[in-house]
Amino acid sequence: MQRRILALVIAMTSATLIALLVPAAFALHASKRTELEHELLNEAFEYGHRYDSTHIVGTMAKHQIAVYSRDGTLVEGDGPRSAGTATNRALADNPAVVREGDRMVAAVPLNGGGALRVAEASHESDLKALETLARLSAVALVTITIAVFIAFRLTRRINRPLAALATTARRLGGGDFTVRPKMSGLAEIDDVSTALMSAAERLAHVIARERRLTNETSHQLRTPLAGMRIAIEAERASPRDDSSTLMDELLAAIDRMDNAIADLIALGRTVDRDGSTVSVIELVRRAAERWEHSYRIAGRTMRTKVTAGVGPKDIQTIARSAAIDTVLDVLLDNALVHGTGTVCVRLDFVLVAPIIWVEDEGVFSGDDPMAQPYEMTHTRGQHGLGLRIAHALADAEGARVRLIKRTPTTFELILPAAGA
Repeated sequence: MQRRILALVIAMTSATLIALLVPAAFALHASKRTELEHELLNEAFEYGHRYDSTHIVGTMAKHQIAVYSRDGTLVEGDGPRSAGTATNRALADNPAVVREGDRMVAAVPLNGGGALRVAEASHESDLKALETLARLSAVALVTITIAVFIAFRLTRRINRPLAALATTARRLGGGDFTVRPKMSGLAEIDDVSTALMSAAERLAHVIARERRLTNETSHQLRTPLAGMRIAIEAERASPRDDSSTLMDELLAAIDRMDNAIADLIALGRTVDRDGSTVSVIELVRRAAERWEHSYRIAGRTMRTKVTAGVGPKDIQTIARSAAIDTVLDVLLDNALVHGTGTVCVRLDFVLVAPIIWVEDEGVFSGDDPMAQPYEMTHTRGQHGLGLRIAHALADAEGARVRLIKRTPTTFELILPAAGA
């Protein structure tokens, strides 16, 4: 790129100088020649006046000075024997400057008759004109040199940030989304750098979201898969007379996996909330339907309770339904696997926020759940990941999930109200 820019600058500068200087050179040459002709004519007048006064033909270096009679014959001085064109014009009382062969000749009439002729070699005048052209060419060369120097500095100024930008793009293509290009001070290149930084941030966000989706999906599938394995192994060890019970358990686990995958994929593909609202009562009802069969098979009871006087229109949230469905699934799964007794899902509208409580009859044995909400679990081990997912999803929706009572174990889910 640098070579191309330099070549282009040199070509454009040269073309501009040629377009300007060639006509100027011809004009200067003509002007210089006219100036030299006038100078030679003035010298002829000066020597003519001197001859009229003293009748002495002077001398001048590199010049021929001669006096001619009225009939065009050389009287004295250095010149041809017979008058030439310029001399004949002077004899006719017309001062003249004429190129004769290899000489420039000026002739002026004399007061007593006759003419005085001054001649110099024509290459002398040409050399003087060439000196002017040489100075003009030197100016052109200096101009081109300055243009090349400026172009070189500018190309280096442009090439460095472009090279850095290319390196940044390669690192970004290699998966380094933390790369940040430096600002160069060139508005156009900085605009590209800003766009590249924005693309890197978006890609990092997308990759992080995809990884989180993978982790969350794998966890949400682990529990139903484990339940299916236990059910199948138990059936193999002690077959029951009615195999439909096993089929019901497997179908319930499959439904839970299908719902978990659908919800997590929807959350992973949707970055922002669209501003729509959803009924919290409907969210609780759907959660109860999803888990009713699993609780019945486990011999547990689950019931829901909505505070009297609160209607569906009174409890609306702007949180995405897929996110809240997943949070409720995590809490109900946690109560089923790690809790005991009856599980109660209570819904109320306190001040300006809908609140859901999930309560079982177990005892929480985790360490400092209020200070470490990511480690909310009844038991130690991998089960804590589900509650971390619930906390992260709730936080992303502007909601909050926390353990409010150890005995009986009670989790609280506060949702952002519509219009709040």
